[in-house]
Amino acid sequence: MGNNTSVNNVKKGNTNIPVLIVCTILFLFFWFIQGRFQSKDNPAVKQAIDALVALCDRYGVGEDRMSAIGQLNGILHQGNSSIQGIIAQVQVLLSVIMVLTNRKKGLITAAALNLANTVYLIVFVSFIRKGSLPAGAIVSLVTVAIAAILYAFLAKNEKMHDDLAKSYQEAIETNRIIQEKDEVLQYLAYYDRLTQMPNRQLFMETLEEHIASGDECSVIYVDLDDFRRINDNYGHSTGDELLVSYAKKIEALCGDDAFAAKIGGDEFGIILGSGLTADDVYVFVTRMSEIFDTPIDIRGEVFTTTASFGAATFPQDARSAEDLFRCSETAMFTAKSGGKNQLCFFRRTR
Repeated sequence: MGNNTSVNNVKKGNTNIPVLIVCTILFLFFWFIQGRFQSKDNPAVKQAIDALVALCDRYGVGEDRMSAIGQLNGILHQGNSSIQGIIAQVQVLLSVIMVLTNRKKGLITAAALNLANTVYLIVFVSFIRKGSLPAGAIVSLVTVAIAAILYAFLAKNEKMHDDLAKSYQEAIETNRIIQEKDEVLQYLAYYDRLTQMPNRQLFMETLEEHIASGDECSVIYVDLDDFRRINDNYGHSTGDELLVSYAKKIEALCGDDAFAAKIGGDEFGIILGSGLTADDVYVFVTRMSEIFDTPIDIRGEVFTTTASFGAATFPQDARSAEDLFRCSETAMFTAKSGGKNQLCFFRRTR
């Protein structure tokens, strides 16, 4: 948004009517001054020559009078040409300023003024007053060409600027989309799409961090009993709703004291911190069992389930995350085979 605003401001800045008005007035003013110096009957020149003739007659200057008058006339007309040249340069400068500050409007105004000046010089000076073609006419035509070239350059430069600004915005948008996709992919890599709980990947990485720190921790493997029956009898959408409800309740139970994740289709994993005894783990599992025992209504159907729990502790049962996870899974299978709906601790067989 900020870049688009700045681009719009630049484009708005291309029209500066007060500057255009001032330049037009100055151009017309210098045009008027220029016209006063175009005629060979310029009052200033005529007055100077008449004054010289009067002086020559008064003091009796004879044959040299005409020569002196001619020299003075040439000097005065040379001065006129210098002034006209300065005026022409000022008009060129004013035309350039019009185009720079007003782009198309400036080009149209400058071209109209210079062409009008050319017509005036050709018609009134060359034909009506029978003078030679003034150099100012050529300068005015060249000025129109300069203004047109300058406008074309500025238009091309602005188009390039707009294209770059557009490309920049597209690059930003593309980068934003890529970043959002990366965030989504990263989220999907570590979180379960259905329940929004951490998935097995994040569970294992978190478990590795616990073990790397050297602190004692316990893993509880939770597997819902006969959950496939719910999916088969009531549909997967009903089963999904039930899993989402369980996930929220498990996360509420764990809070900040334990780490919970969905590690399988109907399986959850819990990481408990150090300082817990077997009785503490048993109390925690009992509270979790109450989550599954509590009836849940889904579209008029009331559901209750049970779960089998397996527990293993670091460093007593295993020294790595993978081994500890397998130990808890083995204990869970022992609970399943022993009648389900119970907690079993891992016991290494000798």
